[in-house]
Amino acid sequence: MKPVAALAFLLGCAAGAAAQERITIPAVASVVGASPFYSDVRVFNRSSSAVEVRATYRCFVAACPGTAPQETFTVAPRESRAFDDMIAETFHAPNSAGGVELDVVSGGTASDVVVTSRLYSTAPEPTVGMFVPGVGPGEAHQYGVLTQIANGGAGEGFRTNVGAFNPQDTAATVVFAVYWEGHWVGQVERMIPAHSGTQISNIFGSGGINHPLLETTDSVVTVQTNGPAIFSYAAVIDNHTTDPIFVRGAADSPPVLSVGGAYATDVALGQNTCTPVPTVMDNPTTVVQTPGSNALTLTHATITYEGTVDDDGSFAMQPESVGGQFTITITGQFTPQGFTASVRVDQAAPACFYIVDWNGLKDVGANFFP
Repeated sequence: MKPVAALAFLLGCAAGAAAQERITIPAVASVVGASPFYSDVRVFNRSSSAVEVRATYRCFVAACPGTAPQETFTVAPRESRAFDDMIAETFHAPNSAGGVELDVVSGGTASDVVVTSRLYSTAPEPTVGMFVPGVGPGEAHQYGVLTQIANGGAGEGFRTNVGAFNPQDTAATVVFAVYWEGHWVGQVERMIPAHSGTQISNIFGSGGINHPLLETTDSVVTVQTNGPAIFSYAAVIDNHTTDPIFVRGAADSPPVLSVGGAYATDVALGQNTCTPVPTVMDNPTTVVQTPGSNALTLTHATITYEGTVDDDGSFAMQPESVGGQFTITITGQFTPQGFTASVRVDQAAPACFYIVDWNGLKDVGANFFP
């Protein structure tokens, strides 16, 4: 092995080993004002030897320090260390929020250490808050899912904040997609730098998918990245009491291409060179496609077309001859909740053509793309 290659290999192994000895708290805060929030952290050493821990504050909200603050401390065997209001008192970074990475640098491994935290508010008094666990690398996922997502409802109802922390050394593009009763409702995309995070307050509100009137207690949010594994979470909050619960992101299955189903389809005449002006009518569309396959058939107004769909949802059907007088060509794009298509109809005699725009809305369920 060449020296440079060997060095790169060794550095890569060292970085990987360091990540394996890391525990991350994905959401912490120390914020004063009308809505104060604080994080109390506990670090317990369950081994029989002392361990040295280096904690790094990864701020990404509000008044962040210029460089990431660090604190190194020793935890004796069977000792529990308390760090109340850790962000302000330990890292001296009040009025900010982010995540904390704790690396076991000597004396043991991450498996020897238990990290917990409570994120709470003192308004209303005495306090309301939620448990936020410290998580290891195995809890980071490229494909994640958040369940028990709530919004609205009786009385003052609920709201849900969603967030993610990127523990990797490279940036991640993250898509938070909301599903309700099997239907795709909307999605939000965020770019998260390395060792940083993001939070979307009120995912159903104007800063999220902008469906504030949707009432639900059983929606799900899928969290998908362009490759890096991240920690995702949600805070579901009772608007009357402000009491929150913490939802930890669970592993989800990678999506496979799936666009089959029935679609209510509205049509409109576009460009036209034919006389008299053609009449177009709405008709349902049926798409048959085996999940994972790029082949599909499409039936509309009793005519069945064969074609292919790409993993990004774009599709094209083979030209279909009808009655020896018309040739119909269809190209389009599937979306999570339906499809759009441009249909060109070429007439043989007299020679002319016209374009019909289709807009299909899926009757049941959603479409999925790898």
